Amino acid sequence: MTEQVIEEDFLSKVGGFIRKYYKDILEKVWQLIGFFGVPYALFYLTNSYLYEYKEVKEFLNWQKCLINYLFFALFLWTLFLVIGRFRVAAIIETVFFMAFGLADYYVFNFRGNPILPWDINSIKVASSVADNYSYKLESYVWNILIGFVALIILEFFCEIKLKKGLYAYSIRVIGVVACIFSIYGLVIYLNDEDHMYDIEMYPFVFQQDVMTKRNGLMLTFMYDFNFVKVKKPSGYSDDKAKKYLAEYEDKAVKETKKPDVIVIMDEAFADMSVIGNIETNTDYMPFIRKLMYGYDNTVSGYLNMSIVGGNTPNSEYEFLTGDTLKFLPMGSVPYQQYMFGERDSLVSQLKDLGYHTTAMHPYYQKGWNRYNVYDYFGFDDKYFKDTSVLGGKTIRSYYSDESIVDWIIDKTERASDDPQFIFSVTMQNHSGFTENFDNLPHTVSVKGLEKNDAVSNYFSLVKLTDKAVEKLINHYKEADRDTVIVFFGDHQPNTTIGNPILRMHGMDPENLSKEDNALRYKVPYFIWANYDIEEEVGKEISANYLSGLMTEKVGLSQTPYQLFLKDLREEYPVISAVRTCDSKYLPVENEDDEEDINKYNIIQYYKMFRQK
Repeated sequence: MTEQVIEEDFLSKVGGFIRKYYKDILEKVWQLIGFFGVPYALFYLTNSYLYEYKEVKEFLNWQKCLINYLFFALFLWTLFLVIGRFRVAAIIETVFFMAFGLADYYVFNFRGNPILPWDINSIKVASSVADNYSYKLESYVWNILIGFVALIILEFFCEIKLKKGLYAYSIRVIGVVACIFSIYGLVIYLNDEDHMYDIEMYPFVFQQDVMTKRNGLMLTFMYDFNFVKVKKPSGYSDDKAKKYLAEYEDKAVKETKKPDVIVIMDEAFADMSVIGNIETNTDYMPFIRKLMYGYDNTVSGYLNMSIVGGNTPNSEYEFLTGDTLKFLPMGSVPYQQYMFGERDSLVSQLKDLGYHTTAMHPYYQKGWNRYNVYDYFGFDDKYFKDTSVLGGKTIRSYYSDESIVDWIIDKTERASDDPQFIFSVTMQNHSGFTENFDNLPHTVSVKGLEKNDAVSNYFSLVKLTDKAVEKLINHYKEADRDTVIVFFGDHQPNTTIGNPILRMHGMDPENLSKEDNALRYKVPYFIWANYDIEEEVGKEISANYLSGLMTEKVGLSQTPYQLFLKDLREEYPVISAVRTCDSKYLPVENEDDEEDINKYNIIQYYKMFRQK
């Protein structure tokens, strides 16, 4: 063999070795990039559904970025350890967050808040009203979806396989446990006030949209798990709760009247002028405005609600029970989470007085578990869109408020001699305002927002509600039976309506002060009777007090719980999930230090979880 041949053979072997060596290195580098880079890509892409990344980056320091990254990484690594193939694990997680982020985008646009941990309970409700929303994607969302698809393609070329065998499986199990405990540890870490301060975490859970922007989507979502469990109040015992209630048992006043009681909780009904002066081409609620400012036999004012834009059953719950969401985890829906059997309420109270009780909601019975909950409350009759022939006119695809009024009038005219209690939750003003509807003419426009069809739709709906209320009151003015009508909105409309009005008044929806934010939770209410009751104007309270105020004003007897709440109302007229105010309507900063508020918490916990 010649010297030249030997040299060429040597160089060939060296070249092959170098190529193989560098190929292995490049493959390892690519695997490392995938292993640590995929979680960052998911962090970037998933957050971009809600906010531009440069917007989020403004608020995310390195600690918050790291925590967000770790949540994505730990989920990925857990999947990898379970499946044993990185490519498969990465693609599964990427597809999941592509879908999750898209769902979050729609939820955020529909109600102004991102998905919360408890929203899985609301999937059926969301699907039932899905037809009334626009699903057109903004251009930047298409870019995000393209980014996800590109990431999946790249992941396809990044493969790491874990070894098989008893020893390897044992190591993988240990790894999975370590990842799960790490996720749990991060959630616990975020529940410590000192740690929250150290990482400059935005802590105000009542503004989930701002919280997500300033903390990152995954950090916020996982932090919310700290609010899943209802904590026992400080110093709680069953005996203590019974003692507090027993103090009011001898103070009960026997009823002087048993009028028919009609309650209408009107979907998304609000007077948005609480935010600031609104000029319109025509008054959108002329009759209700009369009721609000000095009408005969009327008590009126504003309710401070615990919700905005959605979660209607929470307002029902506060009204019917006298409980407050203040003491429950952020995002709770008691109808779905805490109602599993009979429960004392305004319904059972009136049944004990001989009332025939009726619940009516012109939508599907399974929404928010109402069908079961209304049984737990003890309603004699229940009427829903899918179980009864309600009839009447529709606006958009929902029964109009006028058709509900007609149904109530017909129901009371055919009623037995027993006093009647009718509780109705309407649907006419439900969100989904951006479309143009053939059966909803724009009768109202807002100066400065004339080109905003959604705003015109909403105010036109409010005007239709006003006409329906006028028809209701005028009918019962002439009724032979004593009748009381309680009317209130369940919450203000979502950000589609709220944000343009806030901006019109110089407010940044993403940087509201606590005082300005509280304006988004106010709705009108009135209690009217067709017989003499003491009038009162401008009485501002929270929703948990309204049923007790009604029984007090119209001459019905009150339960020990309502009598306790009456005394509490004098000292704290507003106790909601959003804020607590003292008798001068000044914010109470340290509610945990207030003895009477803790008493309320103890009694409510007893009634919700301990009372048989």
